[in-house]
Amino acid sequence: MLAKVGEAADLLLVAKDTGSHTFASHIEGQLKQPADPTGVETTFCPVTFYSISGAFEEGGIAKITVPHVEQRVTVAGTEGAVMANNGCGSGKVSIGGGRLWLGGVGEGQPGGDLRSCHQFVRRGDLPDDKAYVPDGWQWLSAVADIVPSQSP
Repeated sequence: MLAKVGEAADLLLVAKDTGSHTFASHIEGQLKQPADPTGVETTFCPVTFYSISGAFEEGGIAKITVPHVEQRVTVAGTEGAVMANNGCGSGKVSIGGGRLWLGGVGEGQPGGDLRSCHQFVRRGDLPDDKAYVPDGWQWLSAVADIVPSQSP
């Protein structure tokens, strides 16, 4: 999937789980791989999440703002892993300071399939005007696609 994205910037990731949850992530930067295959590369860029369905009782699309200090994407080399700060997980890609993990399995070893992901958003990140569905933002899913977003 990273090879498909290449050097494209301004990316839109859309994912759906096996139930009713669908979310998106807009990354205004690149998924840069490190030169060292065992290393990681962090790109500081604006990141926004969107609930498309399933996370809020009201339905509809809701914007989830990522705090400024967490506006980054970290990508592991082909033989590496991005490690969580607390040591409780790893993956091939971490988005928004660990709010979205692609290719993660835990135990310090990333999975090879970027479609395996885990979304976690802190309650304080959620919009005040929406009624949150418990566990609506913590789930494993299959990533539908990552594509360059189209500007009007």
